[in-house]
Amino acid sequence: MDGTPLGSGPPGDGSQFTAALSLRRGWVDLLLTQGTSRCLISATTIGMGDAVKELAASLVAIATERIDACCAWPGEPHGAYIDLARRPKDLVAVAVQETVELGAPTLNENVAEWLRGRTSEERRAAHESSWLPLRGTLLFGARLPTKVLLTAFWSGLVLSRSALTQGTYESLWGHPFPEALVEQLADLL
Repeated sequence: MDGTPLGSGPPGDGSQFTAALSLRRGWVDLLLTQGTSRCLISATTIGMGDAVKELAASLVAIATERIDACCAWPGEPHGAYIDLARRPKDLVAVAVQETVELGAPTLNENVAEWLRGRTSEERRAAHESSWLPLRGTLLFGARLPTKVLLTAFWSGLVLSRSALTQGTYESLWGHPFPEALVEQLADLL
């Protein structure tokens, strides 16, 4: 996961903003770029939900004039949150922030617990009981015209889908492509 924050300057026309998705077995990468700034985040399916579907649902929410939406992009060792907010109506701010895993066990702590006989389920339950959805470092931020942002994400979703057959997409990612949400987003553009 890497990123170059853009800050919160005035919005440009957004013509240089792109969102690209690529899949590899059990992982999906999202690359956001605007001008010389870029942010690459990776989500995993290991014990997590469908980040691509969550992203598509968040985009549909913004397209239907919801004020804000968020989706988790779970990764290892840290994931990210993608926050979208309309302020004012014709602009959308996107902020990608690293998740903060307070109390997450280190590799050495996991090995020590394993040697003591604690199962992975017990370790996971102990960690999850103290987990909070905290945001950390800003990895990427931009304010763009709503149509520019939504079109860039829609294009990234469509290109990722068209590069693979449905069976290939699902075998790599572990979830079906969110076809209905992407079609709904297209209708709202």
